[in-house]
Amino acid sequence: MACVEFEHLIVVSIYRPPCCTYDTFENIMEKVFAKLNKQNKSVVICGDFNINLLEASSINIKFRSLFKSYGLFNLFIEPTRISQSSSTCIDNIFTNVKPLHKCIIQKLSSDHCGQVVSLPYVHKKQVDEKVVSVPVNARRLEKFRSNIVKKLPSLSYQNDPNFLYGTLFKLICNEFNNTFTSKTFSLNSRKSFNEWATVGVHKSRHRLYDLYHERSYNHSVEFREYVKKIFKNI
Repeated sequence: MACVEFEHLIVVSIYRPPCCTYDTFENIMEKVFAKLNKQNKSVVICGDFNINLLEASSINIKFRSLFKSYGLFNLFIEPTRISQSSSTCIDNIFTNVKPLHKCIIQKLSSDHCGQVVSLPYVHKKQVDEKVVSVPVNARRLEKFRSNIVKKLPSLSYQNDPNFLYGTLFKLICNEFNNTFTSKTFSLNSRKSFNEWATVGVHKSRHRLYDLYHERSYNHSVEFREYVKKIFKNI
């Protein structure tokens, strides 16, 4: 595995040997995804995974569901390794970016085809927009009313109604500012799913994808009861 990190993009290159068990590969990738999520950047994972996406197998389903649970989708579903005896799709590119262009280059000196993808470059200067809010609740309203009632007897009453109005208005404004303090919120502070989701949450979503897939062909009563039990426990 090799990794290069740019300002807005992380590129990971992987080779999974055929002798490597899928469980070992998945455990390693879970750790990789946990680190990638902390960066909150666009991701491209490419390489030779030695898992044929053209073959209907449980490993194929687990493999694609694993990447899909982290928002990464494969760009190719056609043969990427062509030999005299086989034609498989074991090389691929997974990304969370919509490509501008993609293609497969054949007739190379290797029996593996080349893959080319063009991604958009978006350089956005994030502006931290803020909004000021004054929370109002029953507790603050009661405090506001109580403080005004307590200070009313101390007001200086004079025959001039304008002076009395100004004094009362000043008292109300001061108590309002002291009671209803403002709070500033950043509109860009909302975290994405990959920022807050733990490895356990990703695994649960991964399992949910598996159940959705199995639902397409498993219509047994036992399976429905099993799914109901899982969601009841949640």
